[in-house]
Amino acid sequence: MEVDHYVRNSEDLKEIIAHAKLDAKNLTKITQAIYFNEYHDLLGSDLTSDIKLLELDNDLLEEVEAGSILTFRGGLNDKVCLCSRNKTYEIKNAEQTNSMIVIPDLLTADKTSDSPLKSPEKGSINKSLDRSLEDDEVENTQDALAIPHEIQHKHILKVFYNYLEPRQIQPQIKKIHELLKLTCYNGPENEHSINRKHLFTRRQLFTASQCSAAEFDAQLEKLRCVKINECIRILDYAYEFRVITLMTNLINENSWKLNEVDKAETVTALEEIIPVEIIKSVFGYYTREVPETGKYEYREDLVCRIIAQNVLQEGLKFHIDEFLDVCQGGLPEGMKMDESYLYGIGVIDRESQIPSIKGLFEENLPLNLQNRLRCLFKAKEKWTIQQIAPYLEVFTTPKMQVSTLLTKYTRSVSENGIRYYQAKHK
Repeated sequence: MEVDHYVRNSEDLKEIIAHAKLDAKNLTKITQAIYFNEYHDLLGSDLTSDIKLLELDNDLLEEVEAGSILTFRGGLNDKVCLCSRNKTYEIKNAEQTNSMIVIPDLLTADKTSDSPLKSPEKGSINKSLDRSLEDDEVENTQDALAIPHEIQHKHILKVFYNYLEPRQIQPQIKKIHELLKLTCYNGPENEHSINRKHLFTRRQLFTASQCSAAEFDAQLEKLRCVKINECIRILDYAYEFRVITLMTNLINENSWKLNEVDKAETVTALEEIIPVEIIKSVFGYYTREVPETGKYEYREDLVCRIIAQNVLQEGLKFHIDEFLDVCQGGLPEGMKMDESYLYGIGVIDRESQIPSIKGLFEENLPLNLQNRLRCLFKAKEKWTIQQIAPYLEVFTTPKMQVSTLLTKYTRSVSENGIRYYQAKHK
């Protein structure tokens, strides 16, 4: 059923000006009449229910103005995330005390006056209303009212009492990692046991992710993923350790210096043992090129970590000095196992009666901050910021770094000039 809406005219405008005791000389020649519309279909459904108000920070605004696409991501059981080309945001529904009205094609004051703005150089305050009919030398209000005004009719699309508030967060990769762990690559001889239904292409994984495209690619590199038959895979730790051991053994066999590793010779020497695509991928992750010579050198931190991971087991304790000696024995001559390489995969405790280390892998801890902190302080009573940081980086934002999280959720103590962090409540 159609409803006729009253349309304001020039007589209404004169009456409103008189009732409001406004000076018609200070009004522009364009007047906008605003109407509340009933955006409902014949069944009474709200046709604007799918329109939401989204707050944009400067980065998101630049993305929109550049024509980029913002995407909401998340499955049925996930908290929705907003993703731009290179950032991820969590979304919260924020309420406000004042209502906000969306009116399509509403003109701002400077667009309703045909006179130039007065003193535009004096700040950013809009001065358009200062220059309207007064330049026409209208002497009194009655004459001003006689000046014809153009009335434009505008309709309110929707009134908002809340909006979506984005907050930048770290990319959510837990789901990606869990999917990839279903089909860890353990050599061609074990491919027959793989469930092909659990293999995913890059596009399939990205569709299931909650992060931007740039962050997604960065996380695939962090997980040291390889592409096998167009599917993205991660290597089994034991298999990855085997590949790295074979590759680094070539340093001593060929009497190479640590910064004179030859890529072509490495591939040729191992191609009958390890698939070439695996050799090239692992070599790319674990080495960096020496620009002066075109040769390569292994990244000491990554080599040390994969060797340590092969020895460490979740929950099992090792004497720290004996553990370091065992790991050192697996390294090429010239590399040194440093305790800092173990942060994020093991808990080092030199304060106990027997100095020890036990496996505690960041990827296996809860994704809830409070629950993760409980696990960490259960494993070890006090931590330095360097030791605990790898376990908390997933919760950081540009405005909430690890130090800020520790200040908020833990208590700090100083011993012998070293600052430690403990649980707030025991």
